[in-house]
Amino acid sequence: MKKLYKAVNSKWGVLILAGLVFLFMLLLNFLTPYVADDYVYRWSFYDRSHVTTLEGVLRSMYVHSYAMNGRVVSHFFGQLFMIWPKAVFNFVNAGMFTLLWYLLWRISSVGAKRNIFMAAGIFMALWYWMPVFGQVALWQLGSVNYLWGLAFGMLFVCPYVYRFMYGKELVRRPWQRVLFCAGAFLFGMYIEVMSFVGLFIAAALLLLSRIFDKKTLKSWLLIPLCLGGAGYIALMCMPAEMKAKQSKMTLDVLLENFAGATEMLARYGRTLLILWAVIAVLALFWKVPGKRVALSAVLALGAVGGNYMLTFAGYYPDRCASATVTLLILAVAVLLAGMSPRGRAGP
Repeated sequence: MKKLYKAVNSKWGVLILAGLVFLFMLLLNFLTPYVADDYVYRWSFYDRSHVTTLEGVLRSMYVHSYAMNGRVVSHFFGQLFMIWPKAVFNFVNAGMFTLLWYLLWRISSVGAKRNIFMAAGIFMALWYWMPVFGQVALWQLGSVNYLWGLAFGMLFVCPYVYRFMYGKELVRRPWQRVLFCAGAFLFGMYIEVMSFVGLFIAAALLLLSRIFDKKTLKSWLLIPLCLGGAGYIALMCMPAEMKAKQSKMTLDVLLENFAGATEMLARYGRTLLILWAVIAVLALFWKVPGKRVALSAVLALGAVGGNYMLTFAGYYPDRCASATVTLLILAVAVLLAGMSPRGRAGP
């Protein structure tokens, strides 16, 4: 039995599970046709011609920033993949979901023993709790916004999680840091909710590093954090975004949106919030390390804060709750991973 358990939790076991996740998502992607806005983005916003070149996509996104919204980075990808057969997107999108699942597992397991059952549990939690799964993870325009935004967000926070938990730098080489800084700016411009929440989590973990380790706040990670913030400001200052906020943000609308956000949190996040609260209490009695509890709390706070950011949005479709649900799943997983013997002894 011990040999079987060791084999299942080996790197080969992880690779096999990752392959199964990828193949399952690939099948679902091939079963998903173009729908809704996919047809809109097949055509250029610049001259209404069919998009066939990279230059055409760039011209289209310029007009898009004035006519639609500020998501020029995410919608650039959405329109770029319209140039190629959908099979290309199917493979990339299945890989992006696999990447998100893997990053959630790795973040939850930082400082704890590898547990493939936790990895399987995270996948099942995403499948069960993710609101309108098809719109978030399969629909082409929905995926490049929400699924990819979540994956990029987890990539962005990984170095901050590593520094907080271990006091070490995950990204060390100069070329890696330059690439990370460029990616941080683009991530800040990616999508309203997840970009802001990712920046909040990163900033909170840097501050907590100062509190837990009594170290200075000076870190090269402040540079990508600031660049991400600059990217987010650029996103929110796009002409279409400014116009939408100025025309719709009255007090009555904000109050109505707040009530709607509360309803959405209750609909999609209530069970996970209750589960997180119960496990958090148990974690304190279980003597889970303080850093792990703090990391989980930051993720849960980011999840709730991200939900109420939609108070300032023009509308709140169900797919926008994907960030809240994903972060709550991760917050629960972080605590559960720390309740193993090695997890309690970790950072």
